[in-house]
Amino acid sequence: MIELDENDYIIGVWFSSCPTTGNNWMLFIKLNKENPKRYLGAYRIHCLKTGDKFWVDIENTNDRTEDEMIEQADEIQRASACVFPEVDRIIVQGNVKKFLELAKETEWLGIKEFDIKKGLVN
Repeated sequence: MIELDENDYIIGVWFSSCPTTGNNWMLFIKLNKENPKRYLGAYRIHCLKTGDKFWVDIENTNDRTEDEMIEQADEIQRASACVFPEVDRIIVQGNVKKFLELAKETEWLGIKEFDIKKGLVN
């Protein structure tokens, strides 16, 4: 699983699912604050039938550009299209605030806005 704080720089999130089984996977990539030429991430596979969710943390070991990381994630998503044909992605290239703004438009992330005084906003 991946943790975020307000100072994280997020590259993007990729999501793919299977319409017949409901199974899906998600990939999340952010900049490694300790080594800004590297990236951290995690991918999750969710099996709807059993409810199991498997998280795997990842870290690239080669110095790559943001564009190269995005292309690599796109390639992984294309390669998995035979199993997970429904695809979407959010390219953030920004902070958590930008991520949340972009993410609230996607149903698959399940981001909800909550106001402490009013309760659930959307």
